[in-house]
Amino acid sequence: MKKSIRLLLVIVSVLATTLVAAPPQVTVTTPNGGENLLLGTEYIIIWNCSNCDGNANVMVEIFNTLHSGPGYHGQISPAGVPMNQGYFKWQVVGKLKDGTFVKPGPGYKIHLEAVDGSDASDGTFSIVKKKIHI
Repeated sequence: MKKSIRLLLVIVSVLATTLVAAPPQVTVTTPNGGENLLLGTEYIIIWNCSNCDGNANVMVEIFNTLHSGPGYHGQISPAGVPMNQGYFKWQVVGKLKDGTFVKPGPGYKIHLEAVDGSDASDGTFSIVKKKIHI
């Protein structure tokens, strides 16, 4: 009887550990501070993902630490980018969800928003205009 109770407790403990998985976590790796993103080009935003499965999604947003309002904060991806994909290709001319366009300047960060957590660039980056050579 004692052996069967111990075995049952072990099975319940293993099942409980299996069922209570850690939530997915994302960490922005690029851009993470100091970069100059050239307006009008494609840039690949990269993140690390732990405890991610194929069903978890992330939304990629941009915000400016120096300014607020239209053109300085908004969603740049569809809401359903798979977390385990680990990247999002973004056209830096990016039209934001509110219909405005990202404005050139310093002080930007990328923010990843997921159901169970979020992360932002550690430092700021700049969006710069293309130089015209005459």
